[in-house]
Amino acid sequence: MGVRYHLTAVSGMYKGRMWPITDVGVSAGREASCDIRLTDPVVSRRQCRIMLRDEAVFLEDTGSRNPILVNGVPVKNGLLHVGDTLALGRNTFLVSDLQASVAPSDMDIPLDATAAWDKDSPILLRLEEARQQVDLRPNSLADLVLLYDVTRELSSQPSRESFLAVLERHVRERFRPLRYGVAFPQGENDFYFPKQDETGSNSLVQAMQAIARECLTDTPGLLRPGMVVLDGHKQRLFTMAAPLLAGDMRLGVVVVQTHTPVGVYDEDDLKLLVLLAGSAAPILYILEDKDLLESDNTRLRALAGESNTLIGPSRKMGTVRKQLRTAAKASLNVLLTGETGTGKEVAARMVHALSARHGKPFVVVNCAAIPRELFESELFGYRKGAFTGATGDKPGLLASAHGGTLFLDEVGDLSPENQARILRVVEQGTFRPVGGKEEISLSLRIIAATNKDLLRCVDAGSFRADLYHRLAAYHVVMPPLCEHKEDIPALVLHFIEQLQRQGKRPIEGIAPEALEALRRRGWPGNVRELRNCVQRAMAVSRGPVLQERDFLHQTDVGLGAEGTTTLDLAEMEKRHIKAVIDAHQGNLRAAAESLGIARSTLYKKISEYDIE
Repeated sequence: MGVRYHLTAVSGMYKGRMWPITDVGVSAGREASCDIRLTDPVVSRRQCRIMLRDEAVFLEDTGSRNPILVNGVPVKNGLLHVGDTLALGRNTFLVSDLQASVAPSDMDIPLDATAAWDKDSPILLRLEEARQQVDLRPNSLADLVLLYDVTRELSSQPSRESFLAVLERHVRERFRPLRYGVAFPQGENDFYFPKQDETGSNSLVQAMQAIARECLTDTPGLLRPGMVVLDGHKQRLFTMAAPLLAGDMRLGVVVVQTHTPVGVYDEDDLKLLVLLAGSAAPILYILEDKDLLESDNTRLRALAGESNTLIGPSRKMGTVRKQLRTAAKASLNVLLTGETGTGKEVAARMVHALSARHGKPFVVVNCAAIPRELFESELFGYRKGAFTGATGDKPGLLASAHGGTLFLDEVGDLSPENQARILRVVEQGTFRPVGGKEEISLSLRIIAATNKDLLRCVDAGSFRADLYHRLAAYHVVMPPLCEHKEDIPALVLHFIEQLQRQGKRPIEGIAPEALEALRRRGWPGNVRELRNCVQRAMAVSRGPVLQERDFLHQTDVGLGAEGTTTLDLAEMEKRHIKAVIDAHQGNLRAAAESLGIARSTLYKKISEYDIE
């Protein structure tokens, strides 16, 4: 009948050779008397023996100090099955059965057959079938299926974050690293790990950082063996890196690391990692380009609705613009104070647009709108498993603002604990995601805004003095509209032009008597109220020129002498909301857009004020 089972070398110094497995067995090790003599220093003198016992293949450890990996798992003694792989150092062997059925054709390969990948002789394989029983295949075939699966899954990811999560999962499943990380370039000669395993000694982490730095230059892929002392014992260390290349662009480097007796890496592992990174990189490039386009689109949409230039020829606004230009040239943090609606966000955008960071993100954080218990996770992001419901990593607003400007609106409403978190970011320039262990460096400018008197808050103990002084390195006070009413004509014309670009009704201008009526109003809501007033007038105007009657449908508050009023703010808001709803014939969606609020907020206001 002949020998049925054989041991076939699929990688290493004996690749392609075959040894019959008999009752006597096949011995492997560095010693000259071994049937398979291996010169790999990771292999022991007498590593193991593979033999037949009761017509089954059995692995016997012959006193080695180095690991025997069966299908990537350390094993001492036990049964082997057809299709199992043994890794001895940099050599891989396959248990094969020569009496297995033979494939009738290339297009009909039985699942219990074996095959090896020869780069000069491509094979035809029905991947959907092979994936079902990939554990019966040698690593070369399993790796082909892996590349297919990874590329297909990565190409369907909607974001950079989900892409990196999928890549990490597949790399961990295939290479079983003790440490993993993806390094991204930062500047010309530096890089950063947004997420990196830092378990183990400093020498392990330094080895990962060193190989990442080298691979980010011109190395196509790198496997660096070494020695490390862990728990008083010398271990072989294996660190691999493969670049994420998209054309001539190096987007990053995938780094994995392991050590004996847990695992080893060989040249075939490096080849696979390089192929995997090379297949993934173009998809990452597309996602990063998509993120950049979405960021630019968001920024342009914001600029279309909010000018980044303060309008008005008055001396007071001229002084404010001069202060903001000075602030833009410096790298100091800026504090903007003033009443609600005076244009603090417009001023912040102006500082950003005139600064050296103008091409980077401008990220708005409304400190009053984010619940205090969610503020940390929203700002800093979180890692998978940080809390119930954290099914994946999520970058925070701080990471989104890296390189650009972070605008903290309503900063006076921060809770004491969140003030402490912001202070740490300002002082150290680093942050740690919720559930993360690594410190992430930041480069950004903070512009804070509030309608509160922060110095009084400091005296009252509700705002930290050290945070105030950090944020108020350059302080600009935004004046209320009632102090520069001479700017109203210029502002009205600017709003008309701006709203026309957004597809509103074509309006050619405003009648002089209408302007005069607007000058007499008190404007407790400042420039924001004026803009909403113009927007509503454009919605109800019956001609190309805004008339006084177009503004009279709105609240008549302040139409008396110098803006005097006998109505409280709640009544004013109620009349404004009702007028806008009437102007849009009861269309609440259009009314909410006109008011610049969410529909849910409009519903709450309707209920609160009992508006019909």
